[in-house]
Amino acid sequence: MPKTKYRYMIGIDPGVNTGIAIWDAQQGNLLAVFSATITKAMEYIQETVSEHPYECYVIVEDARLRNIYRSNDYQQGVGSVKRDCSIWEGYLKENDIPYLMRKPVNTKVPAAAFASLTKWTIQTNNHARDAAMIVYGHSGFVIK
Repeated sequence: MPKTKYRYMIGIDPGVNTGIAIWDAQQGNLLAVFSATITKAMEYIQETVSEHPYECYVIVEDARLRNIYRSNDYQQGVGSVKRDCSIWEGYLKENDIPYLMRKPVNTKVPAAAFASLTKWTIQTNNHARDAAMIVYGHSGFVIK
């Protein structure tokens, strides 16, 4: 299978506060790290993809692929995030945006460690940092 090179890797951490991050694989730095509502996040993604056609690839942390949960309260929250993941997948398909729905892995990084690692000095929340860690350091190559 051939590899395709994308310049902009977009990380999405779905939830009430959707984390969004853009990694520039060519320059090797983060361009955006923030959180927003799902609708504002989708608007932002559409604008970014429109500005950079054929250069963007989205990676979504997909809670539907996680199979271990901590508590009933946690499971209820995960249910809404799973719904958001379905919405993201439908949105990306409908808009022909290249994407990967990725199994959740530990992306938790405290603010100080995140700033030290990434050199991103603008204030972030945990959702934005999670999205950034999904794409941070990505080469931009994706197997098709």
